Amino acid sequence: MPHSGSRPQAVLTPSEPEHSASNDAPTHEAILQHASAQEAPTHIAPKHHALPQGFTATTITKIVTATAIRMPYVFLGTIAKGLDTSVGHLGSLFGIAELAGLITFLVGRSIDRGRIRFWMFSGLTSVVAGLALMASAESAVMFAVGFSGVTLGNSLYTVSGHAWIGTEVPFHRRGRVLGLFEMSWALAILVGAPIVGLIIAATTWKAPWSFIGLLVVPLGVWLSRTFPRPHPDSSTVSKMPPIRVTRVLILTLATTPLVSFGATAMFSTYGAWLADRFGLSVRAIGILSIAIGGAELLASYSTMRFSDRWGKARSAVGGIVLMAIGALAVAVTPKVPAFGIAALVLVFLGFEFGLICMLSLISEVGGDSRGTAITVNAALSTVARALAAALGTTIYASAGMPATGAMTIFCSLLALGCLVASQRGSGNPAG
Repeated sequence: MPHSGSRPQAVLTPSEPEHSASNDAPTHEAILQHASAQEAPTHIAPKHHALPQGFTATTITKIVTATAIRMPYVFLGTIAKGLDTSVGHLGSLFGIAELAGLITFLVGRSIDRGRIRFWMFSGLTSVVAGLALMASAESAVMFAVGFSGVTLGNSLYTVSGHAWIGTEVPFHRRGRVLGLFEMSWALAILVGAPIVGLIIAATTWKAPWSFIGLLVVPLGVWLSRTFPRPHPDSSTVSKMPPIRVTRVLILTLATTPLVSFGATAMFSTYGAWLADRFGLSVRAIGILSIAIGGAELLASYSTMRFSDRWGKARSAVGGIVLMAIGALAVAVTPKVPAFGIAALVLVFLGFEFGLICMLSLISEVGGDSRGTAITVNAALSTVARALAAALGTTIYASAGMPATGAMTIFCSLLALGCLVASQRGSGNPAG
């Protein structure tokens, strides 16, 4: 993560006007018009903007929970061997376990009422319980049940964090802050993969899950002391209209699940692919995953640095295109490890950059019901990842990485179509 002195400077824009107390809820087009107006750069001198209170603890904790959910995919082959099952069978169970994240759909209105802190700590509790099951698992089913607890907990923690940032940070600066927060995914690979790989090589495949669970506990204590508590009057549910369903909302919410499907299909199989295609060991895969983590870190930094200037929608289009190009490179790469790693880097660089830009749009398209929009998006993305984890590993086992790459390209093109269509006629200059 970059030092504080290297943070990009935000460009000042006109202040955000107060929403009127009218009973007529603004349309999503109007919301995006206003949000995009905030993005228009001016020539006023830059000014430093402080991060929300508790942001450091929130992000560091997110790194650990992200490590818990990403590492089982990286070391899928090793875990499957330890549980005496096939990669395809375990991948299918992971896909089912991912469906636990659907429960986040039920908490959107509660988050809109100000119960962000409650759901963040509920998520951490679920992560610890799931890791305990994973560390003691004697069967693939038991491991998958534990993984479902980690999936649910990470989903609750993440959507709460996104809603909190959406509430605390104006849209014209949100790309920067979300970019910092989402560096957790990159650091989970950059730092987590080598450590987990070394732990497995030195002990057993079960040891990392106990280690990660023990890290979450003190981080939760730190977070409880720094994360702001809700104000007594923060609950506004009785005055809050239901979210309005429009064409812009539907198309925007369709984009992220499609991108997530394509990326998960490749992420869930790349460890097995590196071993099968290039004969790499567990330790080598863990260390080479640094390259992928570096790509995601670069994507997060680029989002933080550029998305507020370029416009979130334009930036997301660029990321999705790059992801499709990377998937094509993976599908046709020669039997040279350097080419394979480079192609994977392109996939995850494009995915991470495009995804974070989309999260900024989603956090605004719902207006004051951003918690509902974010959790609906999370639920749809959960279904997409679950299907991709099951289908991706099955297709890889039967047809290899070229077929998996083709599926990723197809999903990228569909996502691109939805995103472009959502900008047409919406009056959104950010596109």
